Amino acid sequence: MEYKVKLRGIAVGYVDPKYTSQTCPICRNRNHVKDRNYQCSCGFKTHRDRVAGMNIIHAPVIDGVA
Repeated sequence: MEYKVKLRGIAVGYVDPKYTSQTCPICRNRNHVKDRNYQCSCGFKTHRDRVAGMNIIHAPVIDGVA
């Protein structure tokens, strides 16, 4: 997919995926999840993949490209 994006002149940024599905996007606490449902002590609940997506959207870019 990266080559298709570059063909259109869109910059590609990379995000470190470490802990993206374990970190609460609301309070930033890290929780170990045993199944697909994520629940934080602050009350935030959703699917673990959605948590990762939310964290990746707001993560700093690691290679300097934005």
